Amino acid sequence: MKEVIDLTQETLVRMQDIFKKAQSGDASLALMSETMGTIAKSSGEINGISAISDTVKRQAEENNKAVEGGNAVSLLSEQIKIAMDEQKSAISEIAKTVSSINELAQENTAKGLDITEISRALVGKVQSINKEIDEFSSET
Repeated sequence: MKEVIDLTQETLVRMQDIFKKAQSGDASLALMSETMGTIAKSSGEINGISAISDTVKRQAEENNKAVEGGNAVSLLSEQIKIAMDEQKSAISEIAKTVSSINELAQENTAKGLDITEISRALVGKVQSINKEIDEFSSET
């Protein structure tokens, strides 16, 4: 931007110089033509710098959009991480619950086997008592 200001000031100084010389009659046509050419060239440079400035401005806007997009992706990424942590915690709780159910099932199986052994023992005693009753009844 400083370059644009400098070129504009230089152009104004040259134009003032042309007007002064034209008023005093000192200016030759060749000098005026040369000065006007310099002014035209400066004007072209100002336009070129202005175009570059516009391009830089558009690029800055695009960069800002990219940063905003990156921030949005970062936010989504953080939300996904939080959701994954929650899922991990839930899966851990499910694993603990399944483990507890497994332990209870093993305890129930062991108790079922104990009951089966006790039941067989009782059946054996009942059969033994029935046999003794039958023997006692036959003797009498």
